[in-house]
Amino acid sequence: MTLINDPSSFRDDAGQIFNFKNRIFRSIKNNYIENYNFLENQDIYQILINKNLLINSWEVKEQDLISQNFDEVNKFIEHEKLENWTYPYEWTFSQLKNAAIFHLDFQLFLLEKNISLKDASAYNVQFKNNKPIFIDILSLQKLDENTPWQGHKQFCEEFLNPLVYSSYFNLPFNEIYKGNLNGISNRQLINLLGYKIFFSFSLLINVYFTENLSSKSGISKKNRKRSYKQSQTFLIKNLKNFIEKLKYKKNKSTWSNYSNTHSYSKESEIEKENILKSYISTNKPYSLIDIGCNDAKYSFISKELGVKKIIALDYDMQCLEKIGFDNNEVITPLYADLSNLSSSIGWDCKEKKSFVERFNFDFSLSFALIHHLVISKNIPLFEVLNFIIKLSKKGLVEFIPNDDEMVKRMKMFKTKNYDDYNLENFLKFLKEKCNIVKVHDLKGSKRKIIYYEKIT
Repeated sequence: MTLINDPSSFRDDAGQIFNFKNRIFRSIKNNYIENYNFLENQDIYQILINKNLLINSWEVKEQDLISQNFDEVNKFIEHEKLENWTYPYEWTFSQLKNAAIFHLDFQLFLLEKNISLKDASAYNVQFKNNKPIFIDILSLQKLDENTPWQGHKQFCEEFLNPLVYSSYFNLPFNEIYKGNLNGISNRQLINLLGYKIFFSFSLLINVYFTENLSSKSGISKKNRKRSYKQSQTFLIKNLKNFIEKLKYKKNKSTWSNYSNTHSYSKESEIEKENILKSYISTNKPYSLIDIGCNDAKYSFISKELGVKKIIALDYDMQCLEKIGFDNNEVITPLYADLSNLSSSIGWDCKEKKSFVERFNFDFSLSFALIHHLVISKNIPLFEVLNFIIKLSKKGLVEFIPNDDEMVKRMKMFKTKNYDDYNLENFLKFLKEKCNIVKVHDLKGSKRKIIYYEKIT
C-alpha cells in the first residue's frame, strides 16, 4: 500500500502530509530534523499537546512506511484525525476572530520558551469540538532573536485584514477570501480603507507601515545585530488587543429571523418538527449536516435529541453568527454558498477534493432549500438532489410545490418555466438513488417532507 500525498500539502520543504490506511501522517525531512530534535528534547510538543494547543501527534516506525523509500525523509509522525476539516474562507467572523486570537496566544506562549513560528498561516489552525487547535508541528522552530517576526505580514493578510474588512464594512469576508486563498492583501485593505487607516495606530503599524517597508527595494547597508523578541511580543500583544475589539454588527437579514417570519402555519411547523424528531430518535445519527440552516432551529432540536456532531451550513453570516460556538461542542456553523462551492486547495492537482468529498454525515436536513437553488440559482433539480445525497447516508428533504406562494414570488421575474421542477421528477430521481423513500404531508400545507435512505 502506498502513501497518498495530500494535495494541499505542497508549500513546506521540511515535510509533507500523507494519507495512509485512512490515517494522517507527516514526513519530517532531513533539513528539519535538527529543529525537531531540539523541540523534542525540550518536550515542547508534549507540553503543547497536553494543553490542547497542538494536535495530538506521535512518532511512528511502521515497516509499511519505512519501506516507501523516501531518500530525504528522516522520520514519520502520525496525527490525530479530525472529524471535520474546514478552511478559513468557510468560517464565520467569530470563528476567524477566535482562531486569530488563539494563534497570537500560541505565539506568545512559544516566545516565552524561545520558540517561534516560521509562518502565520490561518490554514495551520483547525477546530476540534469548536475550539481552535494548531496542526503544523513543522512550523515551530528555535527562536532566532536576530530575525524579525517572519509571519507578520502573512498574519495580517490571512487573519487581521479579513476581520477588519468584515468589521469596518459589515460584509462577509468569505467570497473575497475564497477568491484569494492568501486572504486580503495589505495593499487591498489600504485602498479599501483610504484615510481611515490613519485613525488606527494598530492598522498603521501592522498594515500600512508593514506594506510600505516590504515594498521598498534594496537591502539596508546596516548589518547591526539586534534582538527582535521584544518588538515581536509588542506587535503580537497590540494585534491581540485590537482584534478582541473587532465586531461584526448584528443586523437583521432576509433569513436571520426566519423561524419567526416564515409562511408556515403553526400546525405545519409542529408537524415538521415532529417528523424530524421521529427520524432522529429512530436513526440515532452521530453526525448531521443542516443544509441551509438559517438560524439553526432544527440543528438545536437534533442536538437535544442526542446528535453529537452537527454542521450548520448557510451563506447568511447574520444567521451563522447567531448560532455561536462558545460552550457548544456540537453545532459548528459553516459558511457556504451552495451555488458557488469551494474546492480543496492545492497546486495543479487532479486529486483536489470537492466540498462533498471532504464531508460525510450519517444524516442530513434540507428544509426549505431546494427551490431556492433550482429557481433562484438555475441549478438543475437532479444536480441539487445529487449533491445532498452524496453528503449523507440518510436524510430529510423538503419539497415546496410550484403553487406555493414563496415559489410564485421567486418565479415572478423569471422567463424560464421550470417544467422539470415537480414532485414527480423529485421522487423519480430519489428512487433511482435510494432504496427507501417515504413522503410525509405537512398538515395545513401542500409542502412535503421526504425521507430517503441511500442505496449502499
